[in-house]
Order: sequence, then structure tokens, then C-alpha cells
Amino acid sequence: MRSTEWCNNISEGKREVKLDKATVENLYWIQELTLADIGFLYGTNDNSVWSFMKRYNIPRRTRLESFNLTNKYREIPRKVITHKKKKPLGRPPILNRDFTSQDIQHYYWELGLPMCKFAKVLQTSGSIISQKMNEWDMPRRSNREEQLGERNGFYGKHHTEERNKLVSSNTERSRKIGIAHKGISKPGKENAIKGAAKISKHQKENWQNPEYSKKVLSKLCSHPNKPESLLLNLINIACPNQYKFTGDGTVTIANLHPDFTNCNSQKKVIEMFGDYFHEGENPQDKINRYAGFGFSCLVIWEHELKEKTEEELIRIIKDFNNKNDDCFIEENPQQAEGSPV
Repeated sequence: MRSTEWCNNISEGKREVKLDKATVENLYWIQELTLADIGFLYGTNDNSVWSFMKRYNIPRRTRLESFNLTNKYREIPRKVITHKKKKPLGRPPILNRDFTSQDIQHYYWELGLPMCKFAKVLQTSGSIISQKMNEWDMPRRSNREEQLGERNGFYGKHHTEERNKLVSSNTERSRKIGIAHKGISKPGKENAIKGAAKISKHQKENWQNPEYSKKVLSKLCSHPNKPESLLLNLINIACPNQYKFTGDGTVTIANLHPDFTNCNSQKKVIEMFGDYFHEGENPQDKINRYAGFGFSCLVIWEHELKEKTEEELIRIIKDFNNKNDDCFIEENPQQAEGSPV
């Protein structure tokens, strides 16, 4: 607890002033000084005086008493603030909704007036006209047609000679700059092409690393996508429990990652070619790469799942699985889609 001696000293920085309860009560209640006035007399502030009064339980004036005291000693008479009463807006005008589509046809198409202009003639608003045109399925002018003729804000106006000279000089300057830059290489574009080629080369080198490719595939292809799921269902119908999904990188054949691999001691794989990611590719190239390592490969395109029936796809998968011929490499392949090797 603070001592009584400290409470009697109201300090501001290094300057100390001594007050007592009787003096503060006399200044505040008898002489009717404010807290700021008392603080000014003793070289302190109103907050320090208020804290002193609070510690010694000296009552303070109410808001009404302070207000009356302020008006009593005010030199300038109090200005009474009066708010001007707003004029009533009155009843909003009743907009006309009884016009017909022939009226709009006449003003909008025949006379070519904008909505805001002939809305006043019909004693309505442009929004109501627009609403009615939507209800009646009436055609509207295009943005270009809205800028033609008198509807254009620049209609009837002309550029000054100074403005025309400025525009022509800028046009001539742009033409000269284009001629001067013709044939000059663009370093920004060249650097972008070189950077893309460098990144592509670096990524191809990374994919040659089995650990890198397996890590990426395990995160990106952790489960079959929609076409692969449809194909997996057909595979399970054609040859149950003989193929499993390995597109997540669990099986790697010389940096090749088949989508489905035979798990019944047969060197056979099935690839699902998406129309977007494998656009322009020759499936025989992938088949030849697998054949170089003794694997037979069946390639099925994404659009075949939509174009062919389930019975046709199941028959193709069965024929591929039951085929016992050794895999071979075609030098000039002309393989049809969905045909096994």
C-alpha cells in the first residue's frame, strides 16, 4: 500500500506539490474551480488531482452541476443548436407500366432512341422498360450499334487541329519505332525459351532417376483417376485378380511406369492413354519399349471407353490376356487403337 505521505504529494516528473484534503475541497466546492484549474495552480494536471480526490473520497460534481457551472462562467453565451426540419419528400411519382411492345418497337427500333430518352415520353423509367423487354423477349441493339449515330456521345463533335497533329505525330512515331525494331531479337523472349528448354532438360534427367520418379508418382498418382477406375473395373470383369493398379510408381520397368501390371507371373502390362496428355503420341512407341524388355503391352485410349461398348472392351482385354505369343517390336508400326501385342 502507498503511504499517506506519498498520497499527499502529487508529482509531475521531478516537480512535487503538496496538497491536503481541506484545500482541494475548498478550491473545488467553495471557489468552484475545475480539476484543470486546480492542476494549473499547483503545476500538475487534472488526472493527478482526480486521483487525489478519489483516494481521499472527495465527491465530484454531477454532469448537470458541471454543465450549469460551465454556463455560469462562460463569457460567450451558449449557442443553441437547432436542426432544420427536412422537407418531406412526398409521395414518389407513379410510373407508367401500361405501355405495349409496339410503343417500345416504335421508339427503340424505328426512331432509334435510347431507353433513357423515350422513358420520359412514356412516363416511366429505363429499368422498367428493360424489364418489360426481357419479359417480351424483345431483341436489343449490340454495344457497337449503341455507339452509332446520335447515340454516340461524340456525335457532332470534332477534334481540334492541335489534337489531330498530336495523334498523327504519335502514329508516325510508332511506325518508325516498329521499322527500327524490325528484325531485332527480343532478349526477354529468347531468355524465356532458353529457360524453358533448360528446365525441360533438367526434369528429363530427374525422371531418369527411379527414386525421383517413384516419389513423384506416389504423391500425384496415389490412386486411379476416373478413366483408370473404369478400365480397372473392366479388367476385373475380364480377368479377375490378375492385374493390379501400379500407376503410383510401385512397379518400374526401365524407367517405365505401367498403369496396370499382371500379378499372375505373366509379363504383361496395360496402359491407359488420356486424350489430352497423350495427344499426338503413337502407342506403338510405348509398346516397342516394353517389348524390348520382354513385356507385352495393351494400350487403350480414353475415348475408347466412350465409343466402344463394355462387351467389346472386355473381349479385347480377354484376348490380350489369353494370348501366349512372344512380344515383338515393329519397325514401321500401324497398330490400331486397343489392339494387343
